Amino acid sequence: MEFIIAPLSWGGSPVRKAGIEVKMERVLKILMERDDLSRDDARDQIAAFERELEEAIMSGNICEGEDLLNLHFGLEPDYLIDFLL
Repeated sequence: MEFIIAPLSWGGSPVRKAGIEVKMERVLKILMERDDLSRDDARDQIAAFERELEEAIMSGNICEGEDLLNLHFGLEPDYLIDFLL
């Protein structure tokens, strides 16, 4: 299994492997269908979440990720892995 340490943002990430795109697409589709968001609005919400998650990780609070995921999207903790791989 290969792990990549890279910026989490949608907009400026220099490298995003195909597997990561597929996993991110899962959350994107949920937001678009469940919350009736446009693709751009869903991406904006994901980008905001990723910035907060990155701040939490950098400050050593990885456990905060589950709370952030629930707060931003109302999703179960198992979706957190989509943002960490």
